[in-house]
Amino acid sequence: MLNQGDYDNFKKSLTSVSLRKGYFDSEFVKSQLGIALGRHQAFWDIDYDSGERYRFGPVTFEGSQIRDEYLQNLFAV
Repeated sequence: MLNQGDYDNFKKSLTSVSLRKGYFDSEFVKSQLGIALGRHQAFWDIDYDSGERYRFGPVTFEGSQIRDEYLQNLFAV
């Protein structure tokens, strides 16, 4: 059975995981639902381009009035 809600939730989950893993330029190239009436089938047709993964190096702070140890804990990567 085709469920639009499941389809939408899957797309949201995929986008969420991509963002958490550092794929900030990810996008759906193609995203559609299809129905083959003669075969009584429904299908998802998705092309997803994750793009490149962003990685961040060490974070440094200069001239801050807040202790470096506190700031490092806030920005732990």
